[in-house]
Amino acid sequence: MRSTLRTLLVLALTLSLALFVAACGGDDNEGGKSGDGGETASKIKEGGEATFNYPSFPDYLDPALSYTAAGWQALYASYGQLTTYARKEGKEGAKLIPGLAEALPEISEDGKTYTFKLRDGLKYSDGSPVKANDFEHAIKRVITLESGGASFYTGTIKGAEEYLKAGKAKGDISGITADDETGEIKIEHNSANGQFPYILSMPFASLVPGDTPFEVLTKNPPPGVAPMKITSVEGSRKFVLEKNENWPDIEGIPAAHLDKITVNVVDNNERGIRDVLTNKADWMDDPGPGDALREFKEKAPERYTDQVTNSTYYFFLNHRVKPSTTWRSARPSAWRSTRRPSSASSAVSSRPAATSCPRAWRATRRSTRARMARAATWLRRRRSSRTRVWPARRSPSGATRRSRPRPSPSTWLTC
Repeated sequence: MRSTLRTLLVLALTLSLALFVAACGGDDNEGGKSGDGGETASKIKEGGEATFNYPSFPDYLDPALSYTAAGWQALYASYGQLTTYARKEGKEGAKLIPGLAEALPEISEDGKTYTFKLRDGLKYSDGSPVKANDFEHAIKRVITLESGGASFYTGTIKGAEEYLKAGKAKGDISGITADDETGEIKIEHNSANGQFPYILSMPFASLVPGDTPFEVLTKNPPPGVAPMKITSVEGSRKFVLEKNENWPDIEGIPAAHLDKITVNVVDNNERGIRDVLTNKADWMDDPGPGDALREFKEKAPERYTDQVTNSTYYFFLNHRVKPSTTWRSARPSAWRSTRRPSSASSAVSSRPAATSCPRAWRATRRSTRARMARAATWLRRRRSSRTRVWPARRSPSGATRRSRPRPSPSTWLTC
């Protein structure tokens, strides 16, 4: 498994908020904010439908496989995980909360064992009961289908790597034990992993029925546990989400108020904006710049909102190395440039290290271009020297041989 958490998942929550805010409001402007801390429920219009325009179709509509923004937008509205994030904007939306589990996990003293308990009475969108062993089945699908998220689990859960190597889909992962009667789920790790509660909030770990086949199910997504459910998929141009009547009342995750959301793929930015302006669509995500957007802002400024996303894509830290106390040793190696030796015995000398300011970046870029130009000049000279006929030179043995000059070390790539 990767040594650092690929993402803090605030990005995923921000993306899912678009669907939840729309689902928890009416199809006009009378609805208030959804969830705790919003306006009173009496001001939220129940029922109705909405049409969304997506710039592209999700990579998958299968929670075990999807790894794109478009996919996670739909999946966070239609599938549930043991842990999740509060459906709120700003800093509150970065708070990890219990999802399908009653509470955040109990962690053993050595940090290797996590224990969850499922909420009572949970049902999938098709009405079938949720079982504790469904969690292991969901993780098995992620690993067996070679999902992009498989390494989050094979590298940390005890026995997951052995399950992968065995190649048997119906095998067991020794580190996961579950009791369907009590709803308890216990997960053992090879080593302590404080990132795991956040990893479990990814759509990869969404619970699906234990008989869900080990195959790609984008055309017919499996049942889930969430405020909405995916009811139809039409090729790669359209899919429909409808209100899940089996969704229980879970604090922090509001129920859907819209009955239906139709998502159309409109890859033409101008057309997507005009569809919203002419009421052919109710919402569009991330409209690009252009005349149509300027026209929209002029004619319907109350319907346009700029939202700052508090998201982190990737942030890598090497936690196995002790932090440096000096600036020079802590410099990223990409910011260091060295001279090539002017002779075989000369030592490597370093140019002044570039700092994080743009001026230093420009200086580094200029020196790189200069080195590339010198390299090109040297190659041209070398090629041209091969075509020349040099005067014969007599060796001590009396034989004649032709020679051509070799470039001196001083003509190498030097700064």
